[in-house]
Amino acid sequence: QGRTVWCNDTQAAGWDMGSMPHRWGVRSVMATPLRAGNHIVGSLKVTSDQPDAFSRNDVDRLEILTESLGTTVQLRHVTSQLEASARQYRLMFNEHPHPMWVYESASLRLLAVNRAMLLQYGYTEAEALQLTLLDLFPASERENVRTAVHATASESRHVPALCQQLRKDGSLFDAEVTAGSISFNGVAARQVLVVDVTERLRTEREIARMARAQKLLSACNETLVRATSESALLQAICQIAVDIGGYRMGWVGLALDDEHKSIQPVAHAGYNENYLENLHLSWSADDPYGRGPAGMAIRSGQPVIVQDIRTEGDFADWTERMLGHGFHGVICLPLQHRDQDRAFGLLYLYAPDILQISPEEAALLQELASDLAFGITSLRAHKAQQRLQASVLKVAAAVSASTGTEFFVQLVRNMADALDAQGGCVVRLLPATAQGQPPRVVTLAAVLDGQMLPNDEYSLDGTPSLLLMSQRTHVVTDKVQQLYPEAPVLRAVGAQAYVGQQLCNADGEVVGIVFVLFRHAIADTDFITSTLQIFASRASAEIERQLADIRIRHQASLLDKAQDAILVRDLDHRIIYWNKSAEHLYGWSQLQVLGQPVHTLLYKDDAQFYRATEATLEHGEWTGELVQRHRDGRAIDVEGRWTLVRGEDGQPQSILAINTDITQRKATEREIQRLAFYDPLTHLPNRMLLMDRMRHALAAAQRHQQGGALLFIDLDNFKDLNDTLGHDMGDQLL
Repeated sequence: QGRTVWCNDTQAAGWDMGSMPHRWGVRSVMATPLRAGNHIVGSLKVTSDQPDAFSRNDVDRLEILTESLGTTVQLRHVTSQLEASARQYRLMFNEHPHPMWVYESASLRLLAVNRAMLLQYGYTEAEALQLTLLDLFPASERENVRTAVHATASESRHVPALCQQLRKDGSLFDAEVTAGSISFNGVAARQVLVVDVTERLRTEREIARMARAQKLLSACNETLVRATSESALLQAICQIAVDIGGYRMGWVGLALDDEHKSIQPVAHAGYNENYLENLHLSWSADDPYGRGPAGMAIRSGQPVIVQDIRTEGDFADWTERMLGHGFHGVICLPLQHRDQDRAFGLLYLYAPDILQISPEEAALLQELASDLAFGITSLRAHKAQQRLQASVLKVAAAVSASTGTEFFVQLVRNMADALDAQGGCVVRLLPATAQGQPPRVVTLAAVLDGQMLPNDEYSLDGTPSLLLMSQRTHVVTDKVQQLYPEAPVLRAVGAQAYVGQQLCNADGEVVGIVFVLFRHAIADTDFITSTLQIFASRASAEIERQLADIRIRHQASLLDKAQDAILVRDLDHRIIYWNKSAEHLYGWSQLQVLGQPVHTLLYKDDAQFYRATEATLEHGEWTGELVQRHRDGRAIDVEGRWTLVRGEDGQPQSILAINTDITQRKATEREIQRLAFYDPLTHLPNRMLLMDRMRHALAAAQRHQQGGALLFIDLDNFKDLNDTLGHDMGDQLL
């Protein structure tokens, strides 16, 4: 019940004192509850075999004693709990999976360390307890750490911070450090928890680099889609690499095919400070400046990544200069189209720190380079297509020339202009004069720096054009004068490069040569040769056309001597040929009728014309008689022999008409017919025609089951008139 019990006579009080041995003989008793805090944990009892043994003072003293004893018991209980808690904390401290230690706030000396700390840092416990907090940090950070620790309030808990920790062997690891103030054995101290986040930070940095590379790739691809010129594209890619990729500098270089196999920077962004201006690179394995990452990337077509230029790569004598510019790592990405054997350039990136790059990030960067190479190739192809279209337009412009000389002048001018050539020439092969002599040619047109040169005749001996007698195309990309020092045209131009093309007729025989000259070495030979082929085929066609015109004019001169009218019309019935006899027959000159519709000129009733034309188109030829008209409107009887002319593809192209004037013959035939069937006096049908018409009428009536009638008209007393007045009056009457 939690109260004091006091009895001075147990017998008188009726207490049962005999049931238990320890109660036997007890006459007086006093007992008080033993309290520990708010809980009763026992009692303190005093007994006597004498009655009235205890007074009120005795009870009070017992209560005081009990209270003191309860306090002692409670202290021992608390102490036991503290000792158990300390043992448990010590066990937790030692067995914690992360490094922990305690250091004195004033001296920064380590007071306690756990097992994980010893494993992580590589010390024994004895060695660790000889250290201070600063010994666990890199030397460069110790003063900053000292300042930060002393500035921290003793009762505050340190916010987790990322820093680098130093192991016994000198290696570093990334850690997240948390500290809180404690009292350790009565000493003001701070307890530190360290979590090794090296792998976590590596993963985070890797994810960040991958995200940055993805963003870089996305931005570059967006730029590729919108790019309209190669120079702007390359500049934009370099700027994106610096702004988004975080590189200190980036540049794009093209691999040249010059004597030194140089690499020429064409675009850059970021830090420079005359670095590129003084940079000399080559992709030749024999050149000291070609053995570094740039040359290796060009030759191999594979990306070259140097994580730390101090320990990797061959930079000749540039390592210190690169470090001075803040370059610690480099990435060289070759630019190579899938159809090409060698990279045509590279994207060179400089990192401000030592590179930590994964295979996945390297693959993304190579994908960026492949996309960039594809974009450059596409832009070049588009530019080449535009140049080719412009060349075709220039070829088309050349056909407007009306004479052979003017045509070739225009052709050569446009050819040199389209190919950015300093010189151009078209020559015709001359007939061989003697067996074994080198071919000779005569220039049809030649241009130098936009000015026409006088035509000349010269031998092909000692010129690059001599090879075109046996091959379709001949290209010399550089040093053509050194190869052909005797060629006069090359000396006149000061040429360094030459591209020539055969001119062949329809039978494949070489009839001439077309070539262009450059004062500089050329690289894009595919565009030049393909464009030159267009001009060559047009020049060959023009030569063929001119030869054909000569033959046609000769044949036309023979046709002009024919007695019959010969005319040719297209399928729209427009006149395209009209010989001299046609001019005499119809009264129109050739200039007046060319291009005019034949049926409106020669026919009053064109139904007859269309029937004959239909028969010609259906059967390939037609022969018959037609009535045409002269320019003055009189009728002309002709006998026509029309033939359908087909092209090489077998399709109808025109109609050749040979018309013979039969007007006189038809007039004679009509006169003979008139005399045979008509009366000379009255011009009425005579007995012969009457009988012919009657036979026709009877046959028709019989065929159609119809009837008919014959009316006979007679003149009474006609004989009397002739006898009395004479036959003249009779003829007059008739």
